[in-house]
Amino acid sequence: NNLHWVLDVSFHEDLCRLRSGHSAENLALLNRIGLTLLKADQTVKAGIACKRKTAGWDNNYLIQLLLHSIHLAAYALQQSLFHRYQRQ
Repeated sequence: NNLHWVLDVSFHEDLCRLRSGHSAENLALLNRIGLTLLKADQTVKAGIACKRKTAGWDNNYLIQLLLHSIHLAAYALQQSLFHRYQRQ
């Protein structure tokens, strides 16, 4: 319920009327990815909805969010590979 509330308030999921094919599932996945990126950001002291709007208005902030996510994904992959090779 808490996740649904955050997605509804920040991304207005309940107002979205996607019905054809897999569009609703795809948009829900993108919203969850966006929520994860915005929650991980520590540079702006604001709520999720405000961070979302800031990312829409400020390309530099958006790029910063995306680059940070790439850095985290690369680090996680590196750690995974490191632990896999240690076990062998």
